[in-house]
Amino acid sequence: MLRRNQIQAIAFCLIVLFPQIQKAQSSPGEFLKSSGTIPNDFLESWANKYEKSLSSSLSSGEDEDDLEDYWLSQHHQIDDLLQSGRYCFGDPMTNYLNEIADHLLRNEPELRAKIRIYTFRSPSVNAFTLADGIIAVHTGLLAHAKSEAELAFVLAHEISHYTRNHFYSSFKANREATENTWSNPSLSPLAQAENRIGRSKENEIEADQYGLDLYLKSDYALNAVDSVLTTLHRSYIPFGRKDVSTNPFCLKEGCFQIPQVFYREELSPISLSEDYADDRHSHPI
Repeated sequence: MLRRNQIQAIAFCLIVLFPQIQKAQSSPGEFLKSSGTIPNDFLESWANKYEKSLSSSLSSGEDEDDLEDYWLSQHHQIDDLLQSGRYCFGDPMTNYLNEIADHLLRNEPELRAKIRIYTFRSPSVNAFTLADGIIAVHTGLLAHAKSEAELAFVLAHEISHYTRNHFYSSFKANREATENTWSNPSLSPLAQAENRIGRSKENEIEADQYGLDLYLKSDYALNAVDSVLTTLHRSYIPFGRKDVSTNPFCLKEGCFQIPQVFYREELSPISLSEDYADDRHSHPI
């Protein structure tokens, strides 16, 4: 039988300690809770940002009207994203990502000052860069990355999008394509889509190349590049991560059938490149 003092000790644990233990177990939402000083990215008006961006880019020699339209559209979109409530700042994961960037750009302080990195609440395995130097790393990517080195290459890739000014080149190319559509009605919507996808893939390849140059200046392992590219490539294939049976009569626990639509009726010949328009997957591998 339990003695009275033992019962009192158990009761004390249940009443006092157990709620504290539950409270100490952080949920994903608590782990990504923003804290500290609010970054200026979230406080400054888009109009002020627009004026600064336009002023700093006028010396590039590009057409002023194009730059005005470009930065106006960019900062409208950037402001919508920043006000979405999906960015995190001051949380452990964002701080960790910024430490990786500190290491990658330890010899380029001017560039490092222009890059701001935040965690972005999204289950997709992805990351993206904005024209003003903000990089967002999705929580889905953080969940699937196998090492710090993989995250480092993703950041190097995204930094290269910024340094290569892919946003402005895409803006100009899309504008030219729109103008050509009016002068050349034979350009079908599918052809326009294929052109956009082609430009996107070119930008991704260039970002991989320059990102790899930046990555190789660090001491991260080279094999992480291949593994993270594979992770990104396979992330949109739901059944690619588990061996399953195609037997519709399989009754074992955990066994399920893959819909027939995912199977090819015949094999295509092997080629060096794929010529289909896959608008859901811009990253080449």
